Order: sequence, then structure tokens, then C-alpha cells
Amino acid sequence: MAINPITTDFVAGAVLTAAQLNQLPRGVIGFNTATAGLTTVTTSAQNFCTVTFTLATTRQIQLIGNFPLFDNASTSQNIIVEILQTATSVMTTQLSVNTTLTQQNMTAIRSSALAAGTYTFNLSARVSTGTNRSNSGAASLVSLQAIDLGPA
Repeated sequence: MAINPITTDFVAGAVLTAAQLNQLPRGVIGFNTATAGLTTVTTSAQNFCTVTFTLATTRQIQLIGNFPLFDNASTSQNIIVEILQTATSVMTTQLSVNTTLTQQNMTAIRSSALAAGTYTFNLSARVSTGTNRSNSGAASLVSLQAIDLGPA
């Protein structure tokens, strides 16, 4: 759905109303990063980041989870990155890799309409077999962000 909160041009002396403002996207409403450094990723899902936010009305929200670097596959495997609402998966992405992997970025993106309420989302990763590692540095951390795109 295209968001166009201002349907007419403003004129001198016009007033921006609360109803018009409520139609505008609010931008980033939740952001978190994981600690920098090497983190071993195994076949058990591991939570890296959590964001919690509260909505007063139904809004269109986009969740973006980013792993800047996987770099040490112990065997041919699938890397599975998930965004979960509490414990329920709402977005899964995977990548097949092998031991010749040098570096691989992964991103999971999910957009959905959420009713008024408080929400908690987690970003996790696991591998199908063996181990790998997430290598996040100060300039490029594992992160999860929630962006308010406007009314649903």
C-alpha cells in the first residue's frame, strides 16, 4: 500500500493537523546490536538481538535483521537466520555454504501490519550441521531494527 498522508498541497497559513501527522511514517522505533567479536554458531538457534516496542494504533512495520559476516564453515551447511516474534518464526532465510566460504553477509526482512500493543522480536542464527561463526566488528555489528512505515 502506498503511503501518501498529504493529499493536497499546503498553502500559506494552513495548519498541519494531528490526523495528517498520524499518517506519516515514524521511522526507526526499535534498534539493537549484538556485541562485537566472534560468536560460534551451532545447530541450536542462538539469539543475537532483541527489540521491543509499543504501538498505539495499527501500523505497518518493517523488521530488518542483518548479519554482516559469516566466515568459518566447518562443513557444507545451511546457515539459517530467523526473525522471531517471541518464540514464533515470522521470517526465515537460509544460505548453503561450504568450507571454501570466505565471507557472507545475510539479511532477513519482514513487513507486516501490527495492531496496537507491545511487541518483542528476536534475531537468531543456526547452522544445519557443524559450526560456523558470526564475526561482527565495531564498524559492522549484527543488528535488528524495527521501522514504522505508517498506518496499515
